[in-house]
Amino acid sequence: MVLWGQIFAENMQYMMMTWCVVPVMSYLHWLPVYYLLQFKIAKLTYKTLAACQPSYLYNLLQVHQPSSALRSSTEKLLQVPFLSTDFGRRAFSYSCPAAWNSVAASLKNCSSLYSFKRHLKSHLIAHVA
Repeated sequence: MVLWGQIFAENMQYMMMTWCVVPVMSYLHWLPVYYLLQFKIAKLTYKTLAACQPSYLYNLLQVHQPSSALRSSTEKLLQVPFLSTDFGRRAFSYSCPAAWNSVAASLKNCSSLYSFKRHLKSHLIAHVA
């Protein structure tokens, strides 16, 4: 008796060896590592801004306040600190605002975490393909 999981694994191994990986990952709704990291950072930012919790992360985020009235002032942008080193750009205080500001404005206004995650993943998969 052959297990269905084994059949699936063998088919996936064949698909990965013979096909281009991007269409397969798109079909399975898997994200490449870079986009997966962006997804996780944006999800953590949404949870932090929505609940103001945890406070140690919330205190690292600063809302962008433009000096004059601009169209972007209605968006929920975060202030990205200036850092000159690549090591500093890996910090949460830099990568979080950078990832959040790259998210579409319509996604930032989602009413629940579930809808935000669903729309964000679809948005990122569209960018991959």
